[in-house]
Amino acid sequence: MAYMKDSKGTRLDSFEAVGKQQVARPASQYSFLIPGKQPATSGSARDASGKGGDAQPPTSTYGPSQMWANRGYLTTGAGTGLGVCVSNGKTAVDLATQSVILAFVINAGLPGGSIGIMGNGDTTGNKGFYISGRPTSGVLRPVINTSTAVYNTLPDGTVTVLDGTDHAVLVAIDAPTKSIFVYVDGVLADTYLNAFNGNTAGATGSFNIGAFGGPLVNAATCAAKFNGIHHMVLTGGLPINVGRLAQLHAERPTRPFTAADIYPTNKRALVVAGAPGQSNELGSGVWLSQTPTNGCPLRDPVLPNGGTSRSMWPHFSEKMGQLGVWTEVINSGVGSTSAAKSWTGQILTWTNGMVVTRGSYVLSSGSLWRCNLAAGLASASTNAPTGAADVTGADAVPWVYLGAPLGYEVNGYVLKDGDTHFDPNGYFAAASAAAAARTGTYADKWVLISIGQGDKTVGTVRADYKQALINSTNYWLARGFKVAIGFTCYGATAGLDAWYTSDLLPGLADAIAFFNGNANVVTGANLRTALGVLPTTPAQGVPGIKSDLLHMNDEALALASEAWASALVAAGWTA
Repeated sequence: MAYMKDSKGTRLDSFEAVGKQQVARPASQYSFLIPGKQPATSGSARDASGKGGDAQPPTSTYGPSQMWANRGYLTTGAGTGLGVCVSNGKTAVDLATQSVILAFVINAGLPGGSIGIMGNGDTTGNKGFYISGRPTSGVLRPVINTSTAVYNTLPDGTVTVLDGTDHAVLVAIDAPTKSIFVYVDGVLADTYLNAFNGNTAGATGSFNIGAFGGPLVNAATCAAKFNGIHHMVLTGGLPINVGRLAQLHAERPTRPFTAADIYPTNKRALVVAGAPGQSNELGSGVWLSQTPTNGCPLRDPVLPNGGTSRSMWPHFSEKMGQLGVWTEVINSGVGSTSAAKSWTGQILTWTNGMVVTRGSYVLSSGSLWRCNLAAGLASASTNAPTGAADVTGADAVPWVYLGAPLGYEVNGYVLKDGDTHFDPNGYFAAASAAAAARTGTYADKWVLISIGQGDKTVGTVRADYKQALINSTNYWLARGFKVAIGFTCYGATAGLDAWYTSDLLPGLADAIAFFNGNANVVTGANLRTALGVLPTTPAQGVPGIKSDLLHMNDEALALASEAWASALVAAGWTA
């Protein structure tokens, strides 16, 4: 009888081979792994990672009978020094260049005041990090102490953890992007993007369990039960599947993460989405998008502009994560906007009945005026602005007086970066400021342009739409970004799709052709083509548009996410 054998000749059904396959070998990045399930007669808390990072009690006043009083848990007490610690030599980390995964199961009641859960926060040298438990709400807050500052005012978490029941917590700190992600029971609870700066090299505090750092013998400790405590230090950034690791920990807290569990991140990209963009880019779904198990942990609302309705960006992050690309998205879309009239700005001679929106420029009575309607509104102007001061006509359209037009501000002119009245609403400025605030390290910076419905509303014609896209692209190129020029989805309002066909899609093609040969400008996702004609209010589970005839439902947004990921793959930007 022939037997299947491995490369070394060992039968695959042998005890040796099967045993090797079943052993979960801890990944090399471990500092320690404390299962926290030991006999009542045990001593120190055993490190199961093989790194020798056993957690020791500081004095004989806290011994095995207290540590293992609750079967299945490592127990700490309210008082002084009633916890355990792992030596600094085993847990030192420099958050300037190294990332951390800290996971644990905690069972603790609502504290009367803030408590230190665990960490190596060094109050002497202001180095290290720790997890704080908050009174009243029972939520958690990460605290980072670095050479730059003590970051102890990050927002409290949003999910109650200290409620007297077991909760699996995973805190992931990403060095390249200086971001912190907190998962509770396998689900992303809180995201702190660009949360800190500086390094933690030189921290002298031990890593304490039941307290936040410093010499444990003198530290105030909390009453809690723990198990499944993992501490990992990773050179560079977090793995691309950190969300899946949080799920694995919630499912089997004491099982070690193995090398096979950890997928590397190939590159990091900062993505400005929807600049220009509109409400479909902000998000128009019903349910929140699920947290990605791969990729940058995004969930709606994707800041700074995203709403709580589902957007395409968390699923886009998932798709990119499957390719090993960490995409940190800045959602900069603005609802009911036009690429030409709202974003770049365009000079037009006032005519009776013209449709204007916030930021529309008109020439009237020898002066230049800017429409100051509330954001998201468009209206027919039937009263020309006149005089030499701000004015609101009988048509209720408010105008801001800007004085005499500059020489180039003539009818039809689409404004460009550097022109005095470019960016009438400050949308570009806000998007670029949001990007500049992200101080992390990224291999690429991309801008995804996707707009169109608002340009039909204000009557943007082919040549002007082309120029608005060109000027928008040049704005971002000048700031070191790559640009993918895309288009928004089908809409069923009267005349919209016909305007797409006659003006906007040809203008899109003209703009893309203008940048032919520029490796930093590619064709993005044309959602009108990729998704086709979408049905209105379709049956549940069918991609379509909502009853407003404009906005994608959840299923269509998922397809839009995939279209954008596919566009970047086709452009070669994911390698």
